[in-house]
Amino acid sequence: MMKKKIMKLLLKFLMLTVLIGCSTEEIEGVEQELGLFSFGMTIDTEWGDVLQFIYYGDYIRLPYHVEGWAQTVDSEFGWFLYVDGLPQSTRLENADGEVFREESWMHHFSLSYRERYEFYVVFKPVSGVIGEIITVVGAAMLQPYFMPESIDDPSFWSFHALGQTGSMHVKVENEVSNELQAMVSLDLEPLSEVVLTAERKWLGEEANLELDFQNAPRIAILPDGAEFELHYYGVIMAEDSYARFTFFAYGGEEVMNRIVFFVNHEPVQVSGYDFIEIQMEAGNMLKVDVRLQLDDLETFNALYAMMTTPELTGPIQTLFKTQTLLLVNE
Repeated sequence: MMKKKIMKLLLKFLMLTVLIGCSTEEIEGVEQELGLFSFGMTIDTEWGDVLQFIYYGDYIRLPYHVEGWAQTVDSEFGWFLYVDGLPQSTRLENADGEVFREESWMHHFSLSYRERYEFYVVFKPVSGVIGEIITVVGAAMLQPYFMPESIDDPSFWSFHALGQTGSMHVKVENEVSNELQAMVSLDLEPLSEVVLTAERKWLGEEANLELDFQNAPRIAILPDGAEFELHYYGVIMAEDSYARFTFFAYGGEEVMNRIVFFVNHEPVQVSGYDFIEIQMEAGNMLKVDVRLQLDDLETFNALYAMMTTPELTGPIQTLFKTQTLLLVNE
């Protein structure tokens, strides 16, 4: 079994540029640098300002950069774009229009110290209504292709940690396809005593749970039929091309959230729906039994969910991710 890794995760959020990395890890007593990098818009703004672009039907082009900052290792990360609370497929182009990265949900980078690229993020919004102003957020995941070596030690530890930039705006002045289908018929239920007891055990009996929930939403994936566990780092098993598990969400602002599930960094449908849309309420939680039909799985796969609060803007955390779990295909 791999020995427990001790990692220090550094997240430093700036307005439209984020510096993210994992400074060191200790394996068998030897410290190793994991990576440090920055990403974000190349347009200077004043603190508190939110950039706005307009969608007239042509491709939107966001001027962007990535840069490696670790001095002893290459910094490896995957980059995503979220538009109106949903993952957005994008391509990356150089200033002259040459394709820098083919269209993908996630773009992978491995950068040496001070290796920097400037490019345009090119896309047409997947969601939005004419006259509406929608939110755009960039996010990056540390070492996205890390995979545990065995089911005996299935934890992803601090790998796959997610950081995001501040929000940008797009004003929609042209029809958008809006082809993605939302699951909206789900009901919330009161926070159970099992959940509250687990939270008090973790935070301490004197903790103000109401305030802590408001400041830090909880989202988690647990095996199908398992008892509630506040921090689960184990395995999700897939049988006959199906994965079954339970998804929990509670806390955060009382706003509409959109939830998308990912397998190997690509969004997957739940019961024919592309995402879950739910209005969160204080004191209540979302509990969903999920059944994913998955084809062409490897033996070991990465499973996680992301939840976005698209109404919140500015230099505020709007994108949240579950712990990545090892999805094992028997």
